[in-house]
Amino acid sequence: MIIVFEGLDGTGKTTTAEMFSDRTGWPLTKMSCASTHRYAIEEMSKVYNYVLFDLRRFNFVSDRAFLSTIVYHKVYRREFDISYIYDTLELIKNDVIFVVFLYEQYRTSDNIIRPEYYDEIASSYKSVVKDLIAKQYNVITVEKQFETVEDRIDYIIAELRKKGVDVG
Repeated sequence: MIIVFEGLDGTGKTTTAEMFSDRTGWPLTKMSCASTHRYAIEEMSKVYNYVLFDLRRFNFVSDRAFLSTIVYHKVYRREFDISYIYDTLELIKNDVIFVVFLYEQYRTSDNIIRPEYYDEIASSYKSVVKDLIAKQYNVITVEKQFETVEDRIDYIIAELRKKGVDVG
């Protein structure tokens, strides 16, 4: 089973993914294209996504993988082909659960998201989630802040258990 943490920058995905991994013992993988030259992103992403396909028989956590590529590709009108992502998603449909952070973060001047794109990115994540649910993918949404990261992880684990996932 692959648990993929996705959502807006600054909402606590990485912190939650790391602590979830520590708590469950599931290995954590991260993908960041931020420092990669834009022409290499497509090839790197393809390799990463196919590795995920091969590893789907194991339990692990991914800090981003698919949805952010779809969202940012759309919002920033990137020119490379992402059809391989949809193909990969279809192949692993029964082996992946997306945990998507949809609440708005506290906006500060040091946010990674360019302010002029924030609302469009937030809207795009909601649209992608709606589409995934319509296509019967497993999705857990986190739509509010929690007092602590532990509370957030407790919520996610409870939702995973409702879906029949043994997280220990």
